[in-house]
Amino acid sequence: MPRIAVNDINLYYELHGPEDGDVIVLSNGIMMSTASWFFQTRALSRHFRVLLYDCRGMWQSDHPDGPYSMELHADDLAGLLDALGIEKAHVDGISYGSEISLMFALRHPEKDQEPDGDRWRFRSAAFAQTPVLPLEAGRRTE
Repeated sequence: MPRIAVNDINLYYELHGPEDGDVIVLSNGIMMSTASWFFQTRALSRHFRVLLYDCRGMWQSDHPDGPYSMELHADDLAGLLDALGIEKAHVDGISYGSEISLMFALRHPEKDQEPDGDRWRFRSAAFAQTPVLPLEAGRRTE
């Protein structure tokens, strides 16, 4: 289990994909773990270096006493990138993780691969090849 010291805690992380690829960070939702990104990691790691991590208080990372804030999580992510020697990354997430990614872009624009704020174009391109369950699959057909 790879863990690294960041801001006086240990964060769990995983790296997948080509070492020379652009880095994309996927931040978990509150009830997710890195395993929740299985399908996205499989698709994205063909072209990107995918960084998955558990933020403080989640799953395999340390659980120090709170309170936690989005600013603290964003600073932890910046520290994780520094500790791993990653200068810039495409930072995305879902639910709670998307809030972290937005705060990261505000607090650490020099580390954000999309400093112009053009995040939606990248998201559309990156996730276009990710398998998803069709909407009809969850609907009742009576």
